Amino acid sequence: MNHEQNVIKGLVLEPRQVKDALRVIIHSILFQRELGVVTPRQVESDCGVFYLTLNDINTDKHIEEQLTLFENRLQERPMLILTLSFYQTVKKKTFLFIQEKTKVIWEEWKIPIQLQQMAIPEPRKSDSRLAKKLRKRLMAIIERICEKKDHLPSIGEADDPTVIRFPYEISSIEAEQMPGNYFGKNIPHLVII
Repeated sequence: MNHEQNVIKGLVLEPRQVKDALRVIIHSILFQRELGVVTPRQVESDCGVFYLTLNDINTDKHIEEQLTLFENRLQERPMLILTLSFYQTVKKKTFLFIQEKTKVIWEEWKIPIQLQQMAIPEPRKSDSRLAKKLRKRLMAIIERICEKKDHLPSIGEADDPTVIRFPYEISSIEAEQMPGNYFGKNIPHLVII
């Protein structure tokens, strides 16, 4: 199984925009990775971008908890990378034939975020610029998801064939742990816009 890495071009955000922007991106990726019958919910972000969610209370709650943790951590380190990882749990035989479950990540989305240091005098203009950037990134995400399918794990027999949800986790890493400039012109080859 291939491990597909996707790095989205970094976003420089005001503190009030962090959760909103990440909510749009995370929900959009999760929605695109959902297989089966889904009754989506359309949501309008604070900056005016419409996006679809899975319309699942547990998923929404989990995302909000993770975004709060990320936002708190971002106050301490003004540049972090949020990571959304899809994985498959596999059993591996270890010493003395004991089976152990391990997570094998098959797709990662890295979203670099940097806090804007100066106060923006015109929030509407700032939100309008953010909306434009988010729409651009959402289109790139959808294109990437549609073109890259060879790394998806086999589905096998699902408990409920109408809904196939891949397990995922949300985490954050310090920007220094991932070399490269994700905010300027010299963007590594993994970055999508």
